[in-house]
Amino acid sequence: MRILLMLLALVCATMSLHQATAASIHETLACKVYIPNVFSPNDDGINDEFKPLFDCTPSDFEMKIFNRWGKMVYQSKSADEGWTGKEKNKDLPSDLYAYYIKITFQDEGQGTTSEIFSGEVSILR
Repeated sequence: MRILLMLLALVCATMSLHQATAASIHETLACKVYIPNVFSPNDDGINDEFKPLFDCTPSDFEMKIFNRWGKMVYQSKSADEGWTGKEKNKDLPSDLYAYYIKITFQDEGQGTTSEIFSGEVSILR
């Protein structure tokens, strides 16, 4: 069972934006947001960082990552900056981490819309 779950997680990590059926795709009024549920920060150039992908440009962004005990291990206000699975330049172990992401978009003629997304992401090493 554990091997099957690891294989499923690996498949999710290698999916492209158009094939992402096992990760979260959210549609807001202004934009589609894709949030992966697993990544592998092993410096091989493939899925080395966790960050949401958009089909538009957010006007404001905030992302926080928490370990299983609720300790914040990462925070960013840049939509271009992804989490590399580190805390204070040290690799964190393979585990399940919680994310909180707040994204603000400019709606055409509607002003701004803020969306909050939360869920889990796994590190595979």
